[in-house]
Amino acid sequence: MTYSDMAVEAEPNVYNICKKIEQATGVRTLSLEFEIMLELFISGALSSGEIVERIHASQASFSIISRRLRQRGLVVATSSDGDKRKVIYSISEKARGAILGSANLKNNKTNEISMTCD
Repeated sequence: MTYSDMAVEAEPNVYNICKKIEQATGVRTLSLEFEIMLELFISGALSSGEIVERIHASQASFSIISRRLRQRGLVVATSSDGDKRKVIYSISEKARGAILGSANLKNNKTNEISMTCD
């Protein structure tokens, strides 16, 4: 039995949601790329240092992956209002829509998420 088979058997709704997100974004859900996107989706805008600390990644890995996510239009980077040297990252509307749509999620203004399973 493969990992995918076990995942489908154990929790078909989560597996199907992950596959839909992968198809909509082109990002594997069991990857550092997805961890970054999910952290930004849940937490809102964060600095690179905050993201690295939360997902336990190296700054070098984050730099490479965030560049790739920005090029694909999944993450947005802007200069901080208070310190122009500081970059703030946020999830793009494209990625937010893919996550919400893939999981049949309803998002309110406080980033609380309620999930409905088909």
